[in-house]
Amino acid sequence: MATQVIMPKLSPTMEEGQLARWLKKEGDKVSMGEPLAEIDTDKATMEMQALGSGVLRKILIQEGESAPLGQLIAIIGEPDEDISALTSQAATAQPAKEFAKEDAKAGTSIAAFMPRRRKLVSTLRFNLHFAEVAQAERRELAYRSTRGEVLTGVLQLPIERSSTGRHPVIVWAYPDQEPSMSDSLTRLNSPMAAWLPFQYLLTRGFAVFHAPLSTEMKHLIEPIDMVTDAVLPWLDVLEQQAEIIAGEYGFFGHSNAGYVALALEAMTTRFKAIVASSTFPDLAAASLSSAMDKMVLDCAGQVIQADRFYYEDTNQPYSFGGPFWRAQQKFIRNSPLYRMNSAATPMLLIEGEFDFSPRQMESVFSILYGLGIPVEMAHYWGEGHVISSPGNIKDMWERTDTFFRKYMRMN
Repeated sequence: MATQVIMPKLSPTMEEGQLARWLKKEGDKVSMGEPLAEIDTDKATMEMQALGSGVLRKILIQEGESAPLGQLIAIIGEPDEDISALTSQAATAQPAKEFAKEDAKAGTSIAAFMPRRRKLVSTLRFNLHFAEVAQAERRELAYRSTRGEVLTGVLQLPIERSSTGRHPVIVWAYPDQEPSMSDSLTRLNSPMAAWLPFQYLLTRGFAVFHAPLSTEMKHLIEPIDMVTDAVLPWLDVLEQQAEIIAGEYGFFGHSNAGYVALALEAMTTRFKAIVASSTFPDLAAASLSSAMDKMVLDCAGQVIQADRFYYEDTNQPYSFGGPFWRAQQKFIRNSPLYRMNSAATPMLLIEGEFDFSPRQMESVFSILYGLGIPVEMAHYWGEGHVISSPGNIKDMWERTDTFFRKYMRMN
């Protein structure tokens, strides 16, 4: 029986996904659990695994196109299996492809489905200025790791160059988010570009570098060492680039990348400024509690357990293979909150009122303040894990830019 591949929910706040890259083509054999595609969510680019085995018979949305949660995007079946009923079922969604292709070139469309006409009709088009926005120059950088692997990252350079032609660089690294010349960090109309500050920073004279962060070795190396070992070698690579001011490195991280930011704060002094957004300084506390907005629910106790299972899942990027009470010292060793005694880098902390760990972020603020390290905090009322209000997004972008400029040399 054919397996219907639908757009999966890959983050708690995800409402639609953009197909970044198919890892298989039509006619390829597919095994259950094998990576099938990369999906851009509102948080990161994540792998989608196949939920069935067979042959990838039909791809229904192309790279760069978007689909809402639950929409059929591909079909896996036997080579000679009749899938005509499924392809007919998907046909009503085909007009959405045309809008998605157009969006990438000329803004955004809101469309309504007309049942009698069995098609989508555009009702509103906006963000047309995207067609006139210049894309940052991009290029791949590579280096060979100590394990002999050739790793690749993506450097974006500002449209308007400084008088010297050299720029400070802001680094980003998210677990298992593979850098690409056309991913959620480089496309102007990607879900992540709508709220992360990187495209804005590119207009403000900063270069942006996306470093790879594989968690393949997570069962052999402690999380806090895994992330710092993955990021720090890239600073030596950036130092060799003619357009980069050597030593002028900043880091911005949100959520799982925010953990990287806190780890770098605790473990190195090679960055001039670090911004950590919506993350978890204390892994034990994060795994044993839940977001504030969920605590008023009758099922709050069950929600807490669901969050705990999330952190204990061996498939998570920072996996401990079990609960806190069985690995207490490992949780503590890898919680940046308890490693801040060596911190020295100016830091901006960003949190939403209803995020998972606002009290923990405030603990980091208190520690850094007590150590005499320049530290600022932005607390956004009414926000959750992802800052979503246009006014708050604007404030976060400008605050981040001002903070980096305060501690980094621009030319």
